Amino acid sequence: MHAAFCEIHRNGFQGAGIAQILTACNLTKGALYHYFPTKHALGLAVIDEVIVPRINALILEPLRASATPVQTLLDITLTIGDQVGEEMILLGCPLNNLMQEMSPLDETFRRRLDTALTQWRATLLQARPKASYARMWTAPLPRCLCCQPGKVALAWRRPCNASPALPAACNNCMPMYAA
Repeated sequence: MHAAFCEIHRNGFQGAGIAQILTACNLTKGALYHYFPTKHALGLAVIDEVIVPRINALILEPLRASATPVQTLLDITLTIGDQVGEEMILLGCPLNNLMQEMSPLDETFRRRLDTALTQWRATLLQARPKASYARMWTAPLPRCLCCQPGKVALAWRRPCNASPALPAACNNCMPMYAA
């Protein structure tokens, strides 16, 4: 499943090659098709068995368990690159990528992806009453969110070239000033 996920994430579902997946996991075509009769079935399994569990583990479960969801979201944002790696950050959110590519083309994909997004929304709505927005803006931050070395500028979705020595905000993103 991991090889299929990586191939789909790098090339999109339509561009993903079964031959590359087979080579990466050292399987025969017959063995793959024994478990997944079509590429479509494999793609849906990647959503159910890789993408959704990964989002749950990295984002939703910590948020559900948090007494301070705003801080938890900030922590997730600042550390996600360390957890998933630079290639994953550069390729973008696998859920979002598949939604943009496949939702307009395939109703089954659209429904499956919408279910995942609905879980994400529900988690955010459940966390909302626990959030203290006033404290969020007065809490000291080491520097703006995007100026963490090697991270992605959240506001513009592009690499931040700001130096870590810059003050609390940079010109690439929304200013979030430290106390």
